[in-house]
Amino acid sequence: LDGAVAEARAAVQTKRCRIVSVQGRGDALVTVDGATKRLRLTGDWARAELRAGARGHLVPWAAVGEPCVTPQTLPDEITIDQASPYFWVACPEIFVSPTAVVAATACERRAWLTSTGGSSGGSSKPAALGAAKHA
Repeated sequence: LDGAVAEARAAVQTKRCRIVSVQGRGDALVTVDGATKRLRLTGDWARAELRAGARGHLVPWAAVGEPCVTPQTLPDEITIDQASPYFWVACPEIFVSPTAVVAATACERRAWLTSTGGSSGGSSKPAALGAAKHA
């Protein structure tokens, strides 16, 4: 199973990260492929809690079918925002499906999520953002 996970990760160019130290809200030093980079989460992404020693994944939007230009190499400073070619997955060891999250909460946007495919496992950028905001 580990081989299959590694193969899938390579196919979508997911970058596995470990948080080395937290500099402030949404700001941390991470190791990626053996190199130390600065990770800055802005906007809604800054709500994610960053903890030293925790893992996270940088996933290209192309992995969920969104057109984007994914850089060949990561810059020394990685900013995650609405225009970024990547999104941040905190604590990838814990996966909670969007459907489970919506079912477990009293969400006033449930009807909208259902009508747009956001709670049915859709793979669009809006569905992924909606799932992240409801996690």
